[in-house]
Amino acid sequence: MDHESHLRYLEQEIAGLTARPDILRLEWLRMDKNRVAKFEDILTKKREELRRNLARTQEERQEAHEFGRDEGDRATASLSKEMSFRQKAQERGLLMLVEAALGRVSNGTFGECLNCGQEIGANRLTAVPWSRYCITCQELIVEQG
Repeated sequence: MDHESHLRYLEQEIAGLTARPDILRLEWLRMDKNRVAKFEDILTKKREELRRNLARTQEERQEAHEFGRDEGDRATASLSKEMSFRQKAQERGLLMLVEAALGRVSNGTFGECLNCGQEIGANRLTAVPWSRYCITCQELIVEQG
């Protein structure tokens, strides 16, 4: 088969496949089912870890007493509470992102950028499984402030 014949053959094959996007989509889903299940497991474990941390903080807060301390101890305790509050606020925010990612797993949109709809890169999802945006859209969002 010469070069031109081969190109015509490929064009016909591509045209046949694009006329049946359901085939391409189903194969993609089958191929990625295991990968999505691994991310779901990672996200579920992260959610449980965050929930345990937040529950432990509630218990610690209830046990804290400031009676009988001098001014320096109270200042240190106040600073410690402020730092703990900020950390827990970050953990609550992260918990919301993790739960949203698990929601996307459930509805079949996990790994798709919420902005452009393109697939989020595997390396990005491996590093940050609760990513909502592909790297390009994330950079644009950060750039815009």
